[in-house]
Amino acid sequence: MSDKPFKLDVNLDDEVELDEFLKKHEPRSGVVLAHRLGFHGRGCGRAAYALMHYAQNKRAAVSCRRHGRIATAQQYEDICDRIYREDIQPLIKCW
Repeated sequence: MSDKPFKLDVNLDDEVELDEFLKKHEPRSGVVLAHRLGFHGRGCGRAAYALMHYAQNKRAAVSCRRHGRIATAQQYEDICDRIYREDIQPLIKCW
């Protein structure tokens, strides 16, 4: 059993899953998004907020890489790494 309060079967590093997540859920965030994802209870809004911001920053990183803006893409990827490490990994069992 996981000690993480939330579980989501999604890999936001996969471009197809990333696009599907954003198309389905953007611009929702916080508790509204949490409830759509089936998250309830303490920390659900924070977890959902982190997922949305990870997804938005990941989309920016992918776009920058496609356009050859590698340094900017790396900045967005660093933001994603921080969000994942600090806000997603402690709360959500996912990719």
